[in-house]
Amino acid sequence: MWYSTNQGENWHVAHNGKPVAKPYKEGKDFRDPHVIYDSDAKQFVMTVAEADDNNHMKIGFYISKNGTTWQYTDSFYSPRDLGTLEVPEIHQIYQKNNNQKQWILFFGANGFADDFQKSTGSYYVVGQLKNGQFEAETDPERVDFGTDYYAAHNYQENNEQLLGFGWMGNWDYINRVSDDIKYKGNYSAFRKMFLSSDNKLKTSKIITNGLFDTKRKTALVRAHSKSHIKTNKAAYKISTVVNGNQKLTIRAGNGDSNVSFHFNNFDKKMTVHRQSNYVTNDSYNKDYNINLWGDWSEKVDFYVDQYSIEVFWPKTGQVATFAKYSNDSGDNIVFDNLDNKSSSLVVQEMK
Repeated sequence: MWYSTNQGENWHVAHNGKPVAKPYKEGKDFRDPHVIYDSDAKQFVMTVAEADDNNHMKIGFYISKNGTTWQYTDSFYSPRDLGTLEVPEIHQIYQKNNNQKQWILFFGANGFADDFQKSTGSYYVVGQLKNGQFEAETDPERVDFGTDYYAAHNYQENNEQLLGFGWMGNWDYINRVSDDIKYKGNYSAFRKMFLSSDNKLKTSKIITNGLFDTKRKTALVRAHSKSHIKTNKAAYKISTVVNGNQKLTIRAGNGDSNVSFHFNNFDKKMTVHRQSNYVTNDSYNKDYNINLWGDWSEKVDFYVDQYSIEVFWPKTGQVATFAKYSNDSGDNIVFDNLDNKSSSLVVQEMK
């Protein structure tokens, strides 16, 4: 470890270069230590991804008063078989609009034996941290409901809000993406997140300040009709309202990539289908279903660029992130309104 006392201008080796702690079990699956300061207990708390004596994955908890002498205190095992656990973080946060203090344990899970969606992803568990021991009050829930939000990091903005971002990749197919694609696994946009009174982690905003032009391409999409809009920029935002049964397709201008979103509010789900000329893997091409939190007439925003799509429901705070592999920076958008009500499609391109 290195440290700086003058804003990063000069750096010094910490603790004379000597290790300050050892994992519970050295060797297999030890990684990603993350340290925070617990001001209530006046001590440092460290979370580490590690294996136990039987090589079962867990998240280890350690405490220290001085940062150089550490004591092992607890372990968290996922109640569901989510495979290898990685990149753990723990943060203290107040539920929004009340004074209920909670702790959120974040981690990545790159296995999926017991996950219905069968996708790697970032998870969170809400509970209490007392003297380095974590007591879970909820089961693991996904931070993001898409396939490509992993190894997420979160920053404490205030007592009620976190800033989070994740790696937009998936271990099932990231190594099967052609070398013809320039970027494999970029980062998501930053998102502002809060904890609701029922312990759900929700997103209040996708941060894209000043990125999109104020000019808008708008189309009224009548019931049982289609609308087409072409984009010319690498990044853009789509806003629409889903009444019940609509399909939005984003197709690269040169035809090398295709992503479709079929909303069915009657069954409360969204089905995503992707195709790319640069990925030959069934895990990427198969349909992916997401259970929706929202009601009918739900506003939905899409943040799109050449390599990614982030779907955001502002009303309910749900986000679903998907990798998109294309060598074309312009897309054709098709909105197929299968519903009995008219809707609209608004597109803002990058400046």
